[in-house]
Parts: sequence; structure tokens; C-alpha cells
Amino acid sequence: MNATTYTTQQLENISERIKHAAVPEQPLTKAQALRLLAPTLAQMRKRGHTLSSIAAILTAEGLPVSVRLLSQQLKSSSTGRATARPAKAQAQQTQSHTPAKV
Repeated sequence: MNATTYTTQQLENISERIKHAAVPEQPLTKAQALRLLAPTLAQMRKRGHTLSSIAAILTAEGLPVSVRLLSQQLKSSSTGRATARPAKAQAQQTQSHTPAKV
């Protein structure tokens, strides 16, 4: 049996070379792409672009998107949907535990 062996120096050299290896880019879903573009899209809205015009621009640039999806993604990005729901639930609980005025 022929076992291959390596010196500590060889392993250190390998480690240095692979440490800086480029990470292959992973494809993004349409929703992920819109979340990454959300700050730019929000600026476009502030400048007066409509959702329809933004959707048309994105589609022309190779990211086909409907106005409905664009609207949903922008709302979830701006409200931080993960925090919006617990706050709403907490507000409802507070209202239900508040005694009625007589």
C-alpha cells in the first residue's frame, strides 16, 4: 500500500493559496434580487417613478417582474415584515386586555 504524505510546509502553502480562492457566485431568485435592489427602487419611487415604470425598466434590463410582485417585495422590504407582524399581534393583545370605560 502506497500512502501519500504531505509536509507541514506543503499544507501551509496549500492553505494560503486556497484561502484567497474566489467564491463562485450563486444565482439569486427574483425575490432575492428585488430585496437587494430595494434601496435603489425606493429611491426611484421617491423621484416619481411608478411601480409600472420600474417594472418596465427592470424587465428591459433582463429582470422580468410584474407590478404586483414588485409591490409586494417593496412593501416587505420597507416594513421589515418579520418585525411588523409581532408588533401588530402585540397591539391587538393590548387592546383586548384594556378594560372598557364605563
